[in-house]
Amino acid sequence: MSYIGKQPAKAALTASDISDGIISEAKMADDAISLTELKAGTDGEVISWDASGNPVAIGAGTSGHFLKSQGAGSQPVFAAAGGAWNLLSTFTSDGSDATASFTSGIDSTYKEYCFRFINIHPETDDATLKFNGSTDGEVISWDASGNPVAIAAGTSGHFLKSQGAGSQPVFAAAGGAWSLISSQTASDSASIEFDGSLTDTYRVYKLFGDNVVGANDGVYLNFTFKRDGEGSYNTGASDYQWIAERFRNGQSLGTRVEDTSDAVMRGRCDFGNSTGELVNFETTIYPRTGKYPTICTRETGMDATDALGQYMSVGRLSTAADVQSIKVACSSGNIATGNFALYGLKIS
Repeated sequence: MSYIGKQPAKAALTASDISDGIISEAKMADDAISLTELKAGTDGEVISWDASGNPVAIGAGTSGHFLKSQGAGSQPVFAAAGGAWNLLSTFTSDGSDATASFTSGIDSTYKEYCFRFINIHPETDDATLKFNGSTDGEVISWDASGNPVAIAAGTSGHFLKSQGAGSQPVFAAAGGAWSLISSQTASDSASIEFDGSLTDTYRVYKLFGDNVVGANDGVYLNFTFKRDGEGSYNTGASDYQWIAERFRNGQSLGTRVEDTSDAVMRGRCDFGNSTGELVNFETTIYPRTGKYPTICTRETGMDATDALGQYMSVGRLSTAADVQSIKVACSSGNIATGNFALYGLKIS
């Protein structure tokens, strides 16, 4: 450049010589800005751009997290990588520890947890993974917030029953299956009683008897009820009605007998104490209908005439009431031997 007069001395430009915004992108050479020219930031942050195209710093996040895209138009974030394992805690033993405890970190943050053991050398042949102490028989589920909860063990013989999404399961009697309530064995017994066993827990009951032998000959099974709130069995002369029929060898048709006013509900097989004589029976009980408690009995066995037969009877209490107990006895004498079992059925 030519000058008129004396040429000024050379001097380096300073920041004040350049107006703000005067240097455009086109004036900067490629690769001209190195890391040292960038403004200082926070250790661990990364640079992204906001919706206006301006650079922004993305927070460093939690150790072990990964940079996760949130799609076009949103800035990425550091977050736990779905489907990947995150280290939560470690435990190193010097050989003097009886247990390794992980008492925190198990909550609703993660769907699944994994324990990894390396170079375990137990002093005995067994090593056990043990959770915090709880009650024997409980199982683990999750509540509405996703937190683990213990499901109470329930009653022996019950099953784990789903209550649908959003509710924890419970142990309950399986609907539609027979549950054993109690059993007894006769040994020269005056009667077999299931006292207080007929409750609202079940809708229908079955009483089974096998290898039942009477102490006397030519006897029948007698059934009686005890009503709710009463202390003794109902044995009034007109408390019951019953009808019975039998089919056995040598008979072309069934032989029917009945009584509309009796102190018992009677079976139809007349059995006794001779060799080979016995009766097996199945009695269905409808004790809590709100009307007339009813039984239906089917018997098989050898009767007092040594004839093989099938015997059926039905009976009911003559007054409308719910009953709580049932008793079985022979029409005379004791029950010499026999096995008895009471079952209940839940409809749902």
